[in-house]
Amino acid sequence: MILNSRNLSNICVVDVETTGPDVFKHDVLYIYMAPLIGTGPELELYIKYEDKELLWGSVASRYSKSYKDSWDLNAVDYRRAWSKFVDFIDTSFESSNMVFCGHNVGFDFSFLKKLAHLNNSEMPRKVSHRSLDVHSILLYLNIKGILPKSAVSSRGSIDYFKLNRHSKTRHDAKDDVYLTREVLMKLLKIDELALNPSQ
Repeated sequence: MILNSRNLSNICVVDVETTGPDVFKHDVLYIYMAPLIGTGPELELYIKYEDKELLWGSVASRYSKSYKDSWDLNAVDYRRAWSKFVDFIDTSFESSNMVFCGHNVGFDFSFLKKLAHLNNSEMPRKVSHRSLDVHSILLYLNIKGILPKSAVSSRGSIDYFKLNRHSKTRHDAKDDVYLTREVLMKLLKIDELALNPSQ
């Protein structure tokens, strides 16, 4: 199968790290975005909230230790972060129908929309209300009997396709974007791979 790059040029892989899983109580602290294909610009945002108290989930608090030093050094106020996010979308994607992609991307999308709400704004018009969820593709292929159940999770798919993890600690948005991108490119070629994931 030859992939049509024109059909992929409007896809942006995204991952967020948050203070917890509940979009109504918790907030996004770290965003990483990169185009699915090519060597276009990437966005890394660490976000702070000086005028509100953060609520933490126990798991998220533990994960945050992996990027705390970078957050302390680079975090910008959520208003500035939103401005940088919008500028990135406007300048990095020509398509008027940019699609976010990720593993369980609905989670990421909901926190991005919350960031917009905190800024009394909406998602940029370029951003499609539709998204591409890698977990759903993995689950579908498992149901079809093409992938084992163990490959449906994020970690499981990385192990199944024998990808090199970029860090020892998971839940770093940048590393997760790169790994999700690699998994998706494998899935887009699944008819070539058949059941030989090492290719």
